[in-house]
Amino acid sequence: MKSARGFAPILIILIVLITVLGGAGAMFAYQKYYQKAPYPTPTPSTSALENLKATPSPANETASPDPIGANWKTYRNDKYSYEFSYPSDHTIYSGIIQNEPKFIIAKNNSDKIYFSLDEKLNFCCEPTVLSFIAENAEKNTKTWMNEYLNSIQEWKQELTKIDIKETTFANKKATEAIGGSGSYGPPYRLIVIQLENNALLIIKQDFDDELFDQILSTFKFLD
Repeated sequence: MKSARGFAPILIILIVLITVLGGAGAMFAYQKYYQKAPYPTPTPSTSALENLKATPSPANETASPDPIGANWKTYRNDKYSYEFSYPSDHTIYSGIIQNEPKFIIAKNNSDKIYFSLDEKLNFCCEPTVLSFIAENAEKNTKTWMNEYLNSIQEWKQELTKIDIKETTFANKKATEAIGGSGSYGPPYRLIVIQLENNALLIIKQDFDDELFDQILSTFKFLD
């Protein structure tokens, strides 16, 4: 009976060791075969990174304004050898027919050329106009200018504010007056240019307007 009691503790120890080793083995097998590894973080390709760098942010984009003359038309007068550019949504005309109403489209030999800021006003009101008028005159540019400005009695008080000077315009000799009030007063800007055969080209700008200035900046003689 003593030998049986001495064997019992040994048997219990063996059972405990087998249980512990079996549990450890099962845990190892679970970790190796059943536990999922975390997904790797994807790395963008080089081409994808280049595309991201090459695509600008809309917030940083700025629209480039059209330069003067972009999408503009050019009027050319072969009779007096000059041309200028103007916005394509406007009309260059040599007169109007009020009862229709419609413009008389300018030709390449017209003596009178007009450009209006608001074309609808030609048929109801007083339009704001930039005009190019050629005429024969047995006088120089300065004489014509003085006679024209003094021809209307109501303008006389305003003439002291107008700057009149001899100058060149588009590489030709001219007389220029600047400072008129426009409308029923003297024009804001008046340029009288000496042409050949006693002809004068009179450029009249009703008011101080940026578009008129831009159009005049494109004016040039062809000879």
